[in-house]
Amino acid sequence: MATLPQYQNLGCGSLLVQEAVNIADAHHIPIFCEANLASRDLFEQFGFEEKAEIRLNAGLLGGNGWRPYWAMLRLPENPIVQTP
Repeated sequence: MATLPQYQNLGCGSLLVQEAVNIADAHHIPIFCEANLASRDLFEQFGFEEKAEIRLNAGLLGGNGWRPYWAMLRLPENPIVQTP
């Protein structure tokens, strides 16, 4: 998910993440995402926690250098514990 530059800093991304969080919490399921430097703080505000750092060779996509990404996880507020 990404927000087009002309719609950034207007709350559009926050609305989308909030809706995803609401749905996940209603169904008691975790959410996983990969965040870049620009979106990492946004996901942290919604309770996502960093689980791993990933380095992407931007040269493979026409860019330069290595770019960091973070694997992030948010557990539901009231998880349902299932026993085998």
